[in-house]
Amino acid sequence: MKTWKVGDKLPLSLQVDYDRPNIFHLGDYDKETALASKEEKAAQQHMRPSTSFFKDSCKRFSKNPIAMVSAFVMLFIILAIIFVPLFCPYKYDQQLSLDNWDDSYNNLAPFAYSDSEKALMAAGKSVFPHIFGTDSLGRDYFIRVIIGTRVSLLVGFFAALIVLVIGSIYGAISGYKGGKVDMVMMRIVDVIYSLPDIMLIILISVVLHQILPTGSKFVSTLGTGMISIFIVFALLYWVGMARLVRGQVLSLKEQEYVLAARSIGASTSFVIRKHLIPNSMSVIIVSAGLQIPSAIFTESFMSFIGLGVSAPMPSLGSLASDAEGAINVYPYLLFIPAIMICLIVLCLNLVGDGLRDAFDPKLQR
Repeated sequence: MKTWKVGDKLPLSLQVDYDRPNIFHLGDYDKETALASKEEKAAQQHMRPSTSFFKDSCKRFSKNPIAMVSAFVMLFIILAIIFVPLFCPYKYDQQLSLDNWDDSYNNLAPFAYSDSEKALMAAGKSVFPHIFGTDSLGRDYFIRVIIGTRVSLLVGFFAALIVLVIGSIYGAISGYKGGKVDMVMMRIVDVIYSLPDIMLIILISVVLHQILPTGSKFVSTLGTGMISIFIVFALLYWVGMARLVRGQVLSLKEQEYVLAARSIGASTSFVIRKHLIPNSMSVIIVSAGLQIPSAIFTESFMSFIGLGVSAPMPSLGSLASDAEGAINVYPYLLFIPAIMICLIVLCLNLVGDGLRDAFDPKLQR
């Protein structure tokens, strides 16, 4: 019988005998792990690449098919209003019936030709088609719709720019200051919010018609109605943006980085410019994007009732207004600008909804 010594394993003990070789099969383990290369080991590390909030929002926006289709449609329209007038041989104010002494240019159907153009085509010369026909004065309707779309979009983007600048600055100051300053500034917003915009546009247009010089080229091109629309945009349309930015700033000004900036003596303008407004860009972008279709619809309505751009400068609203009297004979003259207004407003609203869903993480499932 073997005698037990100190250091020997007890017979009924659960102590591991390390003297026995390959008790844990370490050799096999080394062989299995040695087969994996550095690339294979790196592939097993499922780590999300670093990204920013803006990049992540753009990625979410690109996954929205409706918003992407609407964005491509708007891009196509913007490219068309920029480059089509460069290649189209007709001008928006060119009366072809007077230039060619041919009344057959008036009220041409889409892709129809006048008698003079038919004679040129018979002689072997090429003639640019009237894609949307002509109006009652012999002006090419396609180029007038293109220029009218350009005017309406410029009004929309200009209104969005005004709303973005005034509303974001006013709301940021109100939310950051707080207290009595916030109360007074918000009461001013409430007063402005209650004013009727259409009535103000009419009143300002009447006043500007009396005080502005009629011989000015700028005034004669835009018209007092369009100038009054811009003034009302600057006076009234920024209040919604101001309220949204104020609510965002009220939650941001208690964050640690704002308190740290204030503790080192940063000025109010520096905190608003460097911290509050950049971190409120999601709200600002969405609100400005949704403001564009509203401004376009307002301009189209005011042009429809005769308070928009001055003739012969067209806009989509004025084109629809001019075609209203001939809707029974030439309905396409009304349908084309109306469809263009609906298409632009629909696409911009869908893009705005896509931006809202992309820049607001709370809406993500």
